[in-house]
Amino acid sequence: MSQHSKGYNITEVKPKPIIEISRLRFLSYAIFEAYASEDGKHVEYKSIHGSEEFARYLRIVEELQRVDLQYMSREEKMAFFYL
Repeated sequence: MSQHSKGYNITEVKPKPIIEISRLRFLSYAIFEAYASEDGKHVEYKSIHGSEEFARYLRIVEELQRVDLQYMSREEKMAFFYL
């Protein structure tokens, strides 16, 4: 459902369950593993920026704003913020 308020188009969407977002940590590890030097001292940030993996990472990060924290247990909230 869309609402118009002061010229802005606001779209209401349902919150995402945390399970869909939990892959973020694994994706970030995979990105750094793929683009870090063998000794781990250097990272090819320009290559990361242009990669499909990083684009996927950004899409997941954008979804974090839709995670419903209201009904999470204390442990789930701690795990979420540890991500």
